[in-house]
Amino acid sequence: MILLALLACALLEEQRTPPTEALWSGWVLADLPAEDVPALESGTFEVFDLEGQPLAEAVEDAENPGYWSVELPVDTEVQLRIDGVEQVPTLWRTRSPQGRAYWLSGGLFAVHEDTQEALFDSLDGWQGMSPASLSDGEVAHLWGTPAEPQDWAGATVELEGVDGAVPVARLSLSEDGSLIDAGLGPVDLFVGPDLPPGPVLLRVTTADGRVAETRWRAQGGELLSAFTFSLPSP
Repeated sequence: MILLALLACALLEEQRTPPTEALWSGWVLADLPAEDVPALESGTFEVFDLEGQPLAEAVEDAENPGYWSVELPVDTEVQLRIDGVEQVPTLWRTRSPQGRAYWLSGGLFAVHEDTQEALFDSLDGWQGMSPASLSDGEVAHLWGTPAEPQDWAGATVELEGVDGAVPVARLSLSEDGSLIDAGLGPVDLFVGPDLPPGPVLLRVTTADGRVAETRWRAQGGELLSAFTFSLPSP
């Protein structure tokens, strides 16, 4: 009886002790989420702290190619760098979970190089922009999409690199699917090209005074992901 009581106490103590590591896993896509986009079956998935120091490397499930798992310190701000044979290194910013967790299918992906090039090539000459090729490895680009486009109507979007402010294109989709200047209306996507390697700050201030910030530590050749960028509640 004493042994059983001791075992029960040990089990209870184990359950009460919060975990220090969290196993996080899910499917990673090989491009922007869309119908028939395959999973990323050949690539790398690395995790860094906010200073760019390595924390962990995700492992792909041998029996389920495209399904990745990584063990991280719980509730920690991290950067996820996902790359592939035909993808550009895509850098995400997030916070690790507080315990065993899964990200939604389509929640993480590496952008295909053709998709990235098509967008930034189309911006050549837009508001004086002339985006360099990420393949040169000299600069990074930022690409983001608002979680709630309507909330960005009239918002100020600021992007700062180590050399100062970087122009940001605020764009919306027209009825024919082409990109146009969002003006003071809703924003469907926003991009900031030619960021020098180093710290990057994105700050969004809404018309009603809400402020959201995210920071990355960029390397040359990376695409900084601000997809489904969220704002504080009103």
